Amino acid sequence: VPTGALILGLQRLMGETFRERRRRERRELYELKLKEWSARLHMTDELITSLDVGSQLEETSKDMQRIQELLGSNNSEESSN
Repeated sequence: VPTGALILGLQRLMGETFRERRRRERRELYELKLKEWSARLHMTDELITSLDVGSQLEETSKDMQRIQELLGSNNSEESSN
């Protein structure tokens, strides 16, 4: 049996040629990598957002504490005068 006929017979049994199979596998791998990359990008965006919110809350509490200190020192100066 010639090799070419054997290969064609196998391809007909499989339902796709080797080239089609290779293209399909490459496309599936690309789509998988794209999904992974998108998920990582989304996670990074969420992390950055949560860090921004956390730092804003910390800065706000520091600002409030500083305002309270200034108001407290202002009140003590007025009472000593």
